[in-house]
Amino acid sequence: SPLTYRSARTGQAAAEKDRLGEMLDIATARGRKISRPVGTELSHRFSDLETGQWPNTFETDGKNTTRVFPLRPKRIVGLIHADGNGIGALISEINKVSEDLDQDKYIALYRSFSDGLMDTISKAAKKATRCVLKGHISADGVIPARPLVLGGDDMTIIVRDDLAIKYAVAFIQAFEEESKGFLKNLTKEMPEHIALSLPQKLTACAGITFMKASQPFAQCYQLTEDLCKQAKNASKEEKKKHELADIPSSLSFYKIQGTLIEDADELFEQELVTNTDTDIEEIKREMGLKVYTINQYVDGKESLPQLSDLTEFARKLNKSDLNDRRLRSLATLLYTNEEMAVKDYQRWRTLSKDADSKALSMFDDYMDKLIGNNRDADLPFSSPNKSTGARSRSPLADLLTLLGLQGKETEKEDCV
Repeated sequence: SPLTYRSARTGQAAAEKDRLGEMLDIATARGRKISRPVGTELSHRFSDLETGQWPNTFETDGKNTTRVFPLRPKRIVGLIHADGNGIGALISEINKVSEDLDQDKYIALYRSFSDGLMDTISKAAKKATRCVLKGHISADGVIPARPLVLGGDDMTIIVRDDLAIKYAVAFIQAFEEESKGFLKNLTKEMPEHIALSLPQKLTACAGITFMKASQPFAQCYQLTEDLCKQAKNASKEEKKKHELADIPSSLSFYKIQGTLIEDADELFEQELVTNTDTDIEEIKREMGLKVYTINQYVDGKESLPQLSDLTEFARKLNKSDLNDRRLRSLATLLYTNEEMAVKDYQRWRTLSKDADSKALSMFDDYMDKLIGNNRDADLPFSSPNKSTGARSRSPLADLLTLLGLQGKETEKEDCV
């Protein structure tokens, strides 16, 4: 009726007020009254720390400001979504076994699989929390992250910008390690010929969207899922190309600068690809490398660049005497005037050689690691391959993103 109050969050008819006076629809009200058994709450599945609380707001002037997310001045966060690889194939093998089982054994096998996978992903999240977040709890006792999803082979969490990539890597590596014991126990309940076909470990891929805390969550989440999908597709191609035993773990990230598009490929083409027309040809340059692999897996013959190379590159560049401001201006000039960009880059190299020649050599070495040694003579890009149609590529945008996000190094002794 015209006198019906509506829930501000959902737009549905309000059924009651909460203790702070917020009008709630019936589904939201019931959902808030549901309690899980002690120790199974989302907060406990992500952390076993004895100190620290998860934040419940980004705003310091809201109704409940006792646990405000400890943001840095630019108020940027990393929205992480990670997804396990090969779970569908694993379930398919379990289905084969289940065809010949009676009801009790069928239930026991699937219970073992479900509980084991949940235990694996929870242990991985807890290890990443100890490793990356423990040393960064605020003076108010608030952890710089907000868990959102942890179940099956999916994990979603909001982490402070400078810790997001570290958290994603720590989670994926812990997931791989913890899955070994899970799969070993699972094979004990399966016939030997099926058990031999199971992988030795599970891997995972992740997507990260770096966004302002005030930006629309729903759109950013869709982009993050698509970045994760982009990483998974690239990893599947790697497995097929190199005939690997496992799908390699990988990560894709993007920092929102302007237009927010939910499709990762479309966003990349619109925001990170430049187009230069010369008298001879049209050159498209990709300002980022899209997907990075987490671990080395084919004796250094990976097609995907190593994330560790990029993060180490950014760390060393940050500590050097090289001026990254010119690299930032170079990234802007490439969209408007490539001729000026070439002159600016060559000028930067001349000044850098005088300021810190060892650091300049380091710059070239890491460029070779990330894009190969067929670099363009005039710009920090690979040379376009006319025979294959491969574009000119560079990690420049990814490198500048990391330089802008870098903070204090996480204490390594916490990573146990």
